[in-house]
Amino acid sequence: MEYEIRVLMAQPERNKTDSDKAREETLIARLVEVVQLRNEVVECLEMDRLREAEEDLVSFVTNCVQRFYIQ
Repeated sequence: MEYEIRVLMAQPERNKTDSDKAREETLIARLVEVVQLRNEVVECLEMDRLREAEEDLVSFVTNCVQRFYIQ
């Protein structure tokens, strides 16, 4: 997809057919959609990572407190 966009964008505007222009716009719109979806996935993964880190910290603190009171 990116390669096709680059090829189309490399052509001078005066040499592009209406079909070339439409294809370029369609591909760019699709690329924007893909990037937005990728960003959503990355954001979800980051939220999962942070939640797991928080859970690990809570577990660590809980274990430390329990060990303190057991001694």
